[in-house]
Amino acid sequence: MSRTQLALVHGSLLITAMLWGGNFAAIKELLKTLEPLDVVFLRAFGALSFFIIYLIWTRRPIIQMDRQDLIRLVAIGFIGITVMNIAMSFGQRLIPAALASLIVTSNPLFTVLVAAMLGQEAIRRRTIVGIAIAFVGFLIVLLYGTGSTADFGGGHLRGAMIIIIAPISWAFYTVLSKPLLSKYPPFHVAGYTAIAGTVSFMMIPLLQQGTIERIGNLDQRGWIAAVFASILAYAVAYLLWYKGLEALTPS
Repeated sequence: MSRTQLALVHGSLLITAMLWGGNFAAIKELLKTLEPLDVVFLRAFGALSFFIIYLIWTRRPIIQMDRQDLIRLVAIGFIGITVMNIAMSFGQRLIPAALASLIVTSNPLFTVLVAAMLGQEAIRRRTIVGIAIAFVGFLIVLLYGTGSTADFGGGHLRGAMIIIIAPISWAFYTVLSKPLLSKYPPFHVAGYTAIAGTVSFMMIPLLQQGTIERIGNLDQRGWIAAVFASILAYAVAYLLWYKGLEALTPS
């Protein structure tokens, strides 16, 4: 890759990180009015609609894939989207958004471990040092740059244990997706995994009473949070993430 192309890749991943950072605040805002499964359904519906429209817009909504790859794709969608979104929504009901975002910064560490376990990457000193520097930097900003602290009291332990499932599932999602990107377009892989991981959430209004009514009662602030969490931090961020993953290693 040229320096310009590499700069664009890193720039897109920086935007992805910014969108995911805002996602914690958006979900926390939605949880003031909605139940956790309401949030899961709302985000899934928005992302599912976006990806279906996007794939149709490409004029190649369906591409030929090997059966083994299709099975992998469905499994990836379940691990990295179904499991992760449930963990995020239920965990953030119990802990502050700042604390949740701090826990999720463990994502690179889990990604390195999973990649090494599956033989995709070797754990190098440079990688570990980079992760440590990033984590310490974020911790400093969180504790001293926001005007408030994200305390980790005993009451937050349950929420933290639920939230930690998110970076673990995302690590497997990232590493297992990488081989598919050498065979298929990254945006199609992103769309297919998102559809596979969210289609089951469309059953939530049938299983939980009041979901549609509570969503319909969102105020303007709630709808802004909904659009951000479902379209920007979910669908758009996934497209940018896969484009970056196509060019770089998982960690």
